[in-house]
Amino acid sequence: MRKYKNTAVGVAAVLCLVILYWRLGCPIRLLTGVSCPGCGMSRAVYHLTRLDVSAAAVCHPVVFLMPVFAALFWIFRRNRKGFYAVLGVFCVCLLAVYIWRMAFSVAPEIVYFHPEDGVIYKVIRFLRSVFLCQHQK
Repeated sequence: MRKYKNTAVGVAAVLCLVILYWRLGCPIRLLTGVSCPGCGMSRAVYHLTRLDVSAAAVCHPVVFLMPVFAALFWIFRRNRKGFYAVLGVFCVCLLAVYIWRMAFSVAPEIVYFHPEDGVIYKVIRFLRSVFLCQHQK
């Protein structure tokens, strides 16, 4: 029974993320105003399904390694150390591409760094203005 509960929670979480992404775009970018290391991956997969390899490479070059990582995750699914090693390499690849794209302004329409556009920044700015106005009176 617990297995089904965990599965239901996971499916609900994925559905919520899909709905958020579909309606509002990337939730991380919406909240922080900064792209995440995986930004562009969905578009890259979309372009690959259309066999547009160059557009996929622009969106996110790590998309070409996804089948390799998927196979490695499957191979090491029962080997905890191996699984986490593959996960670590995957995260390093994502971060390396992210840093490269940020540092050299590669694909600026995908990799976005404007914290002032994020919801969190706007809420903090609003709260700050409310509390500063009340404090000054």
